[in-house]
Amino acid sequence: MDATEMELAGQIKKHRQALGISQEALAEKIYVSRQTISNWETGRTYPDVQSLLLLSVAFDISIDELIKGDMETMEESVRKADHSLIWMYAAEMLLTVIAIVTLFFALDSFFDKNTASGLACLLVFAATFATALGLSFAVKKTKVRNNILTYQEILAFCAGEEPNRTSRYNAFVRKHKSAHDMLLVMLSAICGAAFVVVLRFIF
Repeated sequence: MDATEMELAGQIKKHRQALGISQEALAEKIYVSRQTISNWETGRTYPDVQSLLLLSVAFDISIDELIKGDMETMEESVRKADHSLIWMYAAEMLLTVIAIVTLFFALDSFFDKNTASGLACLLVFAATFATALGLSFAVKKTKVRNNILTYQEILAFCAGEEPNRTSRYNAFVRKHKSAHDMLLVMLSAICGAAFVVVLRFIF
C-alpha cells in the first residue's frame, strides 16, 4: 500500500464520520458493499474513478478536495526525501574526508612508533569509513532511482526541479562516470593528506 492509498483511506473515513453515517449507509449512497467501504478505509483497495466521483457527491466536496490530502502527503514525502538526500550526501563527503584524515594520522602514528595513538586512529577510521559507506549506498540508491548523478542534478532534484541532464558538465560526467568518481576519491585523499600535513606543521 503506497502513501496515496493510505491518505485517501483516511480522507474517506474522515468525511464519512463528519457526516455521521455508518459504512453501510455510505455504501448504499454510492452503490457498493459495506466491505468495499471497509477496504477503502483500511487501504486494502482503492476506489476507481466512478467511485471517487460518487464519493465526492456523497461528501459534497470536489474530487480535488477528496484527493488533495494525497497530493500534499506525496509532496511532503518527496520534500523530506529530498532534504534527506542532500544531508546524506554532505555527511558522506565529510565522513569520507574524516576517514582519510584519520587513516593518515594512523599511519603517521605507526611510523612514529606510537602504537596506541595509531590504533585509536584506526578505530576512528573504521567507524567513519563504515558510516560513510552506508550513507554512500543510501545516496546511490536514491540517485539511481531518480536518475541523478552530479551535485548540480542533486541540487535541482532537492529544489523540486527537473535536473538538466544535458548540460555540458552533466553530460560529460555521465559519459566519464568512472573517471569522475576516481577524481572525487583523489581529491578527498589530497584534502585529507593536506590537512594532516598542516596539523603536523602547526603542532
